[in-house]
This record gives sequence, C-alpha cells and structure tokens, in this order.
Amino acid sequence: MVLVRRDSGRTINTEGTPQGVKVKTMKKFELQATRQKSYYGKARVEITNGKALLYSYNTLVCFIDERTNTFYRTWDGYSLTTSNHINDFRRLYGLHAINKKRWLELPVVSCNPLVDLVKDYNTNYTPVLNVGLSDIA
Repeated sequence: MVLVRRDSGRTINTEGTPQGVKVKTMKKFELQATRQKSYYGKARVEITNGKALLYSYNTLVCFIDERTNTFYRTWDGYSLTTSNHINDFRRLYGLHAINKKRWLELPVVSCNPLVDLVKDYNTNYTPVLNVGLSDIA
C-alpha cells in the first residue's frame, strides 16, 4: 500500500500501484479568474506526475502535460462557464484562448494519473525476480 500526502494534509490510498513506484506529491489550487472576482471553488487545478489537470464543477475537462506544454481535452461537452475556466487555465500555461469551434474540434482523450503511472512502470521496468513465497520454502 502506498499513501500519497496532498498539500491539504490528507492522504489517499493508491493501493494497486506497483511496488517500488513512487507517486509524486499532488499540488492543488483554485484557478484564478480573469474576468470576474473568483470562480468560487468551481474550477481547480491539480498537478501530479507532470500533468496539470483542470477540474470544472468536479469534472476533469482537460489537462496539460507540463513536460511538453501540450494541451489535451478530456471532456466531450461544452459550456460557456467551463470554457472560461479552460481559457484561464490555458493562459496560466502561456497558451492562447480557444473558441467553441476549436474546442469541439479537439479529440477527446482519457487521463488517469495513476493508470498512466502504472503503464509507464510496465513499459520501462522489467521484474528481475518473480518468485512467490511458496517457491522460497
């Protein structure tokens, strides 16, 4: 069992993560609005394992790979309020705002930080010894 400590001080259980794989600490913050006073907690950013994830109304709508500064769409819907969240998120990373037409043209991809971590582990690491306890005795 691996426990990850978030900035809020809470821990989450990441059981199922391969042994020896370390999950980076997650950073969470509320997205700052540019057109109004605040989003009042409706838009938040979580940064983990090199990805900045944007949640709008508790739905993962997009993310940016911080290593390549590449933007990905993860939500297949559209709303004016969420598009404001998305454009402020893009500006935070130095990207230009996009309109509805451009948003709807982007392909929808899936993003699960822990699953991606396990895929990376399975691709880049080969077990040296795979022996059960019954084989030792």
